[in-house]
Amino acid sequence: MNRNFFAELKRRNVYKVAVAYAVVSWLLIQAASILFPTFEAPSWVMKVFVAVLVGPNEPSSRWATMHAGPKG
Repeated sequence: MNRNFFAELKRRNVYKVAVAYAVVSWLLIQAASILFPTFEAPSWVMKVFVAVLVGPNEPSSRWATMHAGPKG
């Protein structure tokens, strides 16, 4: 079953979506780390920003796995 599960993840492109999400999140965090000090944002703003970006990655991957339709 374990091999079938990972094969199904690959078939539904869950890996590609997770990698794309991680890359975009990383780029946004890099931009925020440059821009937030420019606007004198408090340090908690960066922490919240990172939590908002990183938090939904696992649930969205789980949702994509469960709700992706069959490919034909």
